[in-house]
Amino acid sequence: MLNSHIAEELCKVKQDKGDAIVVFGSLTLSHLLRKANLLDEYLFFVNPILSVKGISMFQASEKQANLKLLENKLFASGVVCLHYAVEK
Repeated sequence: MLNSHIAEELCKVKQDKGDAIVVFGSLTLSHLLRKANLLDEYLFFVNPILSVKGISMFQASEKQANLKLLENKLFASGVVCLHYAVEK
């Protein structure tokens, strides 16, 4: 199980200058990082499929974040990528 120690360690890593930290497909880790205010950008890939089941990307207890669209891209498959920066 993930815990707050991961957020503390990633905060230290983030303070060092270097490559970006990328999280793929872990909503539990994403929730922890968002609570710790460690997410700077989001890449949303919107697939042309409607699903009625799944885990919510955001939790009701989280506060609102304002985002600025940096880029969008449409793929031949119909998938759309939306690249946002978190406005601090």
